[in-house]
Amino acid sequence: MRRSLFIILGVVLLIGVVVAGWFYYLHRDSPRYVLLQILEAIRERNYDKIYYHIDLKNIIDQLIQDTGQDLLSRNGGEQDELTRLGQNLARKFARHLLPRLFANFEKDLRQAINGYLSTLTSQEILALEAAVALAEVSQTGGEAQVTLKFPKEELRLRLTMSRDFPDRSWRVVGVNFQDLKKIIKKELL
Repeated sequence: MRRSLFIILGVVLLIGVVVAGWFYYLHRDSPRYVLLQILEAIRERNYDKIYYHIDLKNIIDQLIQDTGQDLLSRNGGEQDELTRLGQNLARKFARHLLPRLFANFEKDLRQAINGYLSTLTSQEILALEAAVALAEVSQTGGEAQVTLKFPKEELRLRLTMSRDFPDRSWRVVGVNFQDLKKIIKKELL
C-alpha cells in the first residue's frame, strides 16, 4: 500500500514537472518574454542587450517608407505622369542611399536612443512594464503583432516582431508609424 502511494506521488510529481517545464518553454519562446527582456535591459541600462532584441536597421527602413507614404497621402489629388516618375526615382535613389546613410548615422542614432533611455524614470519604466504585461499578442508562425496600450495617455504602440533570424529568437522588426507619430507629438507637447 505504502509503495503504491509513493509510485503514484512520484508519477504525479513527474507529470507536474513536465507540464511546468513545457509552460516555461512556451513562455520563453514567446514575444512577450522578449519584451520583458528588453525592459530588464532598460532597467539595467544594458544597451547592447536592447539592440540584440531590436532590429534597428529594419525599423528605420520601415519608418522611412511609411514617412514617404504619409507625405504622398497628404498631397493627395491626381498625380500626373511626371510626379509619379519623380516618386519612383526618389524611391530607387532612397533604396541605394539609405543603407549607406544608416551605416554612417547608426552610432549617432544609438547614442540618441541611449540618452533617451537613460533619462527614463522608474515610474515610466513601471508604466512600460504594465503595458508589456497587458500587451495584446497575436502570433502567426514566425510573425507576431504586439499592441502595447498606455491607458493613462490613451495611446497605443503596435510592434511587429519576427523570428526569422539564425538563432530563432524573437526580435522587434517594425513599429507602426501612426502610433509612433502620436507618441512623439504627445512627448513634445
